[in-house]
Amino acid sequence: MVAFFQTIKYECLNRFIVFGKQYVDHLVCEFVDHCNRHRSSMVPIVSDRSEG
Repeated sequence: MVAFFQTIKYECLNRFIVFGKQYVDHLVCEFVDHCNRHRSSMVPIVSDRSEG
C-alpha cells in the first residue's frame, strides 16, 4: 500500500499545484484510470469512484 501512495505522489501530485481536495480527488482518479489503461504490466488499481 505504501508503494501505491509513493507512486501517486512522485508521478502525479508532485507535478501539479493543488488547490483543494476536489482537485486532488480529480488528479488521483485520472492517474488511476491512466495506470489501469496504459500500464498493463501493473496490477489494476481499484477506484471507488462511481461511474455515471
